[in-house]
Amino acid sequence: MAKHERADKRKALIGKLLPATLQSIKLKGDIKDGRWNFWDWKAAISPYVIDRDSFTTRGLDANRVVRELQEAASDWVAVCRDCRLRIEPHPRDGEKGLVPGDDLTFVVKYDPATKYVALSFFPGELASHRYLYIMPAWFRAEGHSTGILRHELGHILGYRHEYVGEVNACSYENNQWRRLTDYDPQSVMQFFCGKGSPTMTLSPKDKEGHRALYSWQWGGVSGTP
Repeated sequence: MAKHERADKRKALIGKLLPATLQSIKLKGDIKDGRWNFWDWKAAISPYVIDRDSFTTRGLDANRVVRELQEAASDWVAVCRDCRLRIEPHPRDGEKGLVPGDDLTFVVKYDPATKYVALSFFPGELASHRYLYIMPAWFRAEGHSTGILRHELGHILGYRHEYVGEVNACSYENNQWRRLTDYDPQSVMQFFCGKGSPTMTLSPKDKEGHRALYSWQWGGVSGTP
């Protein structure tokens, strides 16, 4: 899940329209104001911090979050080394009281008061909304928890649920999206819907779409792992 529907107009970190050659590559990318909603080259370094106190004060293992988030982030980055995308801990990670801002893309925090497993955001959100929330169910998702973080990072990178727009969609979502690849039931963005992969790994089509979206500004699709 990702917080996307907002009534206010926000200043977005939105890239330019992709060249026409990439429109033919049928992952689903989020659209804002008619443009692909993703982190352009100026914001391709995405530092984060983990609010460890929000976990440890409830007796939860913050180190597990650290390990699994690093694994999930490295999987996305490895897809396209030439894209110059980095998702890594901020140098001040571990300090208390940090909030998202110009040099801090997002904060990972525990949230006990929700029905979801995890909740993130799309590019273009106000800094005050750029949180990746981990819920109680995440700690019970044995064997799936790293995949859930891969999925949530997919939203942060600008990708919608794979089932959006399909006839048998699992839930209603708005139509502000475009295809990057053909429908892929094995996509990491499928999220336990229909034939989705329970481990939520990156499928070949996920990798194709991700390279298409993030490598074009550096001169074309490249960086096959």
